[in-house]
Amino acid sequence: MIPFFDMPELFQSILRTLFYLLLMLTMVGVVYGIYLRLLREACMELVMFVICYLLCQSLMVEYPDRIPEILYQLNFLPVVFWILLFLGLLSIAVIVFLQIRYLEDFTITPVRIKTVGDELPCGICFYRANGRVVFANQCMNELCRSVTGKSLLNGRRFQAVIRDMMEINGASWNFQVMEHQYRGETLLEMVAWDVSEEYRMIQELQEGTLRLGALKKELDEYQISIDDVVKRQEILQAKAHIHDEMNRLMLSTNAADGQNAAQLDEIFTLWQRNALLLCMETEDRVVLSAMERLNQLAEILNMQLNLLSELPKEYTPRQRELLLAAAQEAIINAKKHGDADQVDMTFYETPDILTLSLTNNGTVPEGDITLVGGLSNLQRIAGEQGAEIQLSAEEGFTLTVVIRKNQGRTT
Repeated sequence: MIPFFDMPELFQSILRTLFYLLLMLTMVGVVYGIYLRLLREACMELVMFVICYLLCQSLMVEYPDRIPEILYQLNFLPVVFWILLFLGLLSIAVIVFLQIRYLEDFTITPVRIKTVGDELPCGICFYRANGRVVFANQCMNELCRSVTGKSLLNGRRFQAVIRDMMEINGASWNFQVMEHQYRGETLLEMVAWDVSEEYRMIQELQEGTLRLGALKKELDEYQISIDDVVKRQEILQAKAHIHDEMNRLMLSTNAADGQNAAQLDEIFTLWQRNALLLCMETEDRVVLSAMERLNQLAEILNMQLNLLSELPKEYTPRQRELLLAAAQEAIINAKKHGDADQVDMTFYETPDILTLSLTNNGTVPEGDITLVGGLSNLQRIAGEQGAEIQLSAEEGFTLTVVIRKNQGRTT
């Protein structure tokens, strides 16, 4: 076989050039692997680079005195050996280089993290406790330049000038800073994301809530006015009924036997009750408080009203009307049906519940207690507010109103 030393000079030059190109390829592979922090592949390329460099030195047959004797002796090897050696080294170098390219596309590397981070629509920045930036994507850098006019070089300084919510370039940005421990070192993470759409929706929701609140207030006022009209109509009907009763009483009085004491006592009692109820005017000419109105009603009926607790501190106008109507109904029924002369009124109040208990010392009704007449109307008004009407006849007749404060509230 012909040794390399005896080959034509042109062939020798071509083979040297090929090895020099292979040397450059391995050098590029070393740099590329180090850049991607793929140390294993970089070391393999480095070994290939050293081998190629030594072979290139051995091919310098024009300067035998400049290379070691062992390398010079390689020139006497057959040409086939050199060709096979070149093809083998080229194959290994290409395989390692392609592996580096593959790992770059399918392996998480710092370069890949930076590339993907710059594509995110939100801002991300990691920095140490002294402010030195470890990582910041393009969005965060642009936000920093918009706010401070400078690039993001110190995370602490940028954190000092931002707020949780900021208007930047016509958009609403929300900033959040979190602290992490990484390998015994404090690492701060700053995140910023665009919340313009959410902020707009929140504003629309608040405006809609205000409009609904105003509409609810109007509806509550309208409901109160309806209840007031119904109440006035019932009072007018009651007064008309009392007038009819008084007409019948007048006729009964004229026809009564003056010698029958029991009949005269009954007629006198009926006169007293109807006259006292007739004295209650449908429209108060003087504005009185709720307690004054109740005390006036009890005084007209010759009854005593005892308040055994403090008045409630918080209630709505509709709840006030319900409590007043319940107290008036309890006082009138106590006198009318139980011939009572005393009513005890007690309030129990918690953060969520308001309770009014009205107990009289009159005759306790026998049998089942049904809600008819004024009590039925009171039950209807209470139901509209989510309240409850409870009746008890265990220790005296007791009417209880239970109101949930969070219902029926006006804004």
